[in-house]
Amino acid sequence: SRVQFYSLTADEHRGHVEMARGRMYVSRVDEQEGIKWTVEQACLSPDRQHMLTVETRREERPHPRCVSVVKFWSQQSDYGYRLVNRVDLAHQEHITMALARPMSPDCFLTTSADGTFKVWHPFPSANSSTPFF
Repeated sequence: SRVQFYSLTADEHRGHVEMARGRMYVSRVDEQEGIKWTVEQACLSPDRQHMLTVETRREERPHPRCVSVVKFWSQQSDYGYRLVNRVDLAHQEHITMALARPMSPDCFLTTSADGTFKVWHPFPSANSSTPFF
């Protein structure tokens, strides 16, 4: 999966970020085929320095459920990002929305079908004592 950057004013593709380098699947020993992760949501901070993605996959064992992973990225070049952090159990149920906070470039918000919301500060400044979420 990848996120593509397209310029509407120039009407051209400007770049893309691969969400999973190398293997795109997670496999267990007892499975015949891997489980594909799907990028469901992506949002950029207003200054384009940071990005949050929500990736999901369907699990059937031990009971059917949707598993979500939240990933935080930092910009390396104009359209290049590197993975900074990954949160495997960000919410108990499906993540319904992800937003960047316009007034704070290092702050993101996620909401979930479990009735919760979380405010994330994954890129605190050196002088900040702000928790991760």
